[in-house]
Amino acid sequence: MADVKKPTDGKKPEEKPSTSTGDPFVDIVWVIMAILIVVYMINGFLSLLTSGRIFPKGDGTGYTTSTPLSSSPSAKVGDTVETSKDTVVYDIPGGVQKAKVKEGVRGKILEGSVLMNGVNYWNIQFNDGTTGWVRENDLLHIQTDTSLIGELKSAFFTFFNYFKYISVIFSAGLIVFVHYLYKKLKALGEIEEQKYYPKEVLEAQNTNPQWQRVLVHVNSQNESDWRLSILEADIMLGDLLDKLSLPGDTIGDKLKVVEKSDFTTVDNAWEAHKIRNRIAHDGVSFQLSGHEARRVIGLYQQIFEEFGII
Repeated sequence: MADVKKPTDGKKPEEKPSTSTGDPFVDIVWVIMAILIVVYMINGFLSLLTSGRIFPKGDGTGYTTSTPLSSSPSAKVGDTVETSKDTVVYDIPGGVQKAKVKEGVRGKILEGSVLMNGVNYWNIQFNDGTTGWVRENDLLHIQTDTSLIGELKSAFFTFFNYFKYISVIFSAGLIVFVHYLYKKLKALGEIEEQKYYPKEVLEAQNTNPQWQRVLVHVNSQNESDWRLSILEADIMLGDLLDKLSLPGDTIGDKLKVVEKSDFTTVDNAWEAHKIRNRIAHDGVSFQLSGHEARRVIGLYQQIFEEFGII
């Protein structure tokens, strides 16, 4: 190792991504949740529009609007009307009830209007076959625009109707997908926890007293001990590099000239040493958790195991 040469490109090994960065799977879940919220908002908006008749419903034969017959002066014989509620049909204006028509049934105006006892009546032939006189206040005047613009409007609002059902199905599928991703994320989280943040006490292969002190500190409950464990482990790394007779005044200088074929855990050394530098230079402003401390000590452990230090 004394004749280790500096890498020809003169670059440090790249730092491995920090495990504290955002998880892409979590981002996917948040995107799906956002889509769900938007879909439900649109669905609710469309339900409001159609149920409240703010926009009329397209039926594919033109753009239809419905207004109370009593406020539609243009109504005439032959026009289409629709019952606004369950409606009584009379044999003559103000006469005897002969039938009853449910809400939403359409028909054609045959005659009218006739004023009887202060109430206007219209003679209607309904699509269900019922014919007779109906009070004006129970009818809606249906007007249809069959022009190109009317057809386009009809198609647009017909799509709104179908979209409500499509959005429900789509949202249900997304909910199932979110549940599937949640289970996958949970499993991945357990694997990551076991790999990077081992809960068990790190064990040395022999009784190296310096390494034993590192283990005692890292398994403490105090953050100051976690920091001390990393500082002491880095001292052991420095001693190892000195024994390898590597040129350079600092650990960083020595690591720069290492050949990876001679030092397979050099990436671990770079990552662990950089954490040590942050502890030394940033002080208490550098937040260190017990999980992270054990992970870093695990990096040192792999180095020392490679060279038989522990």
